[in-house]
Amino acid sequence: MTTEAPRVQGAMPALIVAILMAGVALRFVHLDADPDYYAWVGYVTDEGRWIAHAREMVLFGHLVNTDWLVHLLLAPLFQAASFVIFSLLGVSIWTSRLLTALSGSALLVLFWMALRRVVAPAAMLVALALLAFEVDLLMLGRVAVPEVPAMLLQLAVFLLVATGPPTTRRLLGAGLVLLAMMGTKATTVFLVPIFSVLVLLQPIREGARRRWSSLLLFWAASLVSGALLVGAVALAGRARPALAANVGILRGFLGLNAPYTVLAVPFESDFGPVYNMWALGLCLVAVAWLARRDLPVEPALRRVFVTACTWVALYSVLMVSLEYFPDRYRVHVLIPMAVVLATGITIVSQVPLEAIATTLRGRGPRAVAALVLLSLPTAALLAPLPAGLGSLVGVDPTRLRLKLLCLALVLGATAWLVRRCEPSSPTRSWASSSGSRASAAACSTRASGRRPARVPAPGG
Repeated sequence: MTTEAPRVQGAMPALIVAILMAGVALRFVHLDADPDYYAWVGYVTDEGRWIAHAREMVLFGHLVNTDWLVHLLLAPLFQAASFVIFSLLGVSIWTSRLLTALSGSALLVLFWMALRRVVAPAAMLVALALLAFEVDLLMLGRVAVPEVPAMLLQLAVFLLVATGPPTTRRLLGAGLVLLAMMGTKATTVFLVPIFSVLVLLQPIREGARRRWSSLLLFWAASLVSGALLVGAVALAGRARPALAANVGILRGFLGLNAPYTVLAVPFESDFGPVYNMWALGLCLVAVAWLARRDLPVEPALRRVFVTACTWVALYSVLMVSLEYFPDRYRVHVLIPMAVVLATGITIVSQVPLEAIATTLRGRGPRAVAALVLLSLPTAALLAPLPAGLGSLVGVDPTRLRLKLLCLALVLGATAWLVRRCEPSSPTRSWASSSGSRASAAACSTRASGRRPARVPAPGG
């Protein structure tokens, strides 16, 4: 081991603190300025609507626009917190965005405090850098929309569920935070079944309560509050027709996507390049996880990793399935992805390369899964080449069918080459480092605020 390694290890705490401070600073500096964002269309989508009723209550003492209550019904706690801030500090662009900036900063601090004893310092540094500087998270943490406060509460629910024994206090606390999450942004109700699955997945010690009892404790606060809410609506009197009309609007949010749209999300959505690049890291982590075999993994680390992977998988299915699911909803998946990367990199550092090579040369479902996951990033990077060649003979390279065909062909060829290559081949080592550099370059492009090239989208 060289003398540089201890120096780097010793500098890790300082680097992590520097990342935290920089991430917090970026969420407050020039908070009243318009964001330079790749999806900028001349205004911040929906920003004024999410604090309109809080602003009206402070300025006029009553609600002015009682015919449009959708954003009040969807985010009552967010508007209540905004009302408190406006009452204390006045109404301005800066104060309207203060809650989200505080929430984004708290998210970074909570992530670090909760996981610093579980993950390696280098893994924490990578995950925190992604959370602190990813342009979508940074932009949403600087505008008056309830996405980032809801993400903060989602992370809190996850940590209460996955980082300790399922005690009564933890489960009731997680249920109360879940209720606050839905009060901050009602569209997060889709996470209730996901978190319910996570609760059921937690290990139960011998002699402890059953899994379904844990789930009922987790649901207790929401069930009681739901009953109270139904009673309040029943007693609403003259306001009942207006409430019913606004609730009826929400039905339009529940449509399902067509199969074409589901398959097109990674290729054609603005959020696709971000998801694809983060998924690159998840693919490589998954390969090492499959290759670890009997390598011992600390139970707490394993539990957080498996629970976060389940969250990513279920939310990914959700975000491509619903017809109305804009990119600011999809950004929520980056929180569990960061947890997977932090815990996964910690696990990967313990897996020898020989074990990975042995798994790739083996047979059976584990070997096939590892081979596909290792080959998929390279296939996604190279698939636009045959699609582009097809355009020379008059084939439309933007057709989704052609993109999927090229991806499948290149994936098969890449998997075959991986199987044929020797583990010690310099070509494979160079390819791995090249893929890492490409990923880092793409992430830095996103962090700069520029619109990313659709490299991971075949035929893009």
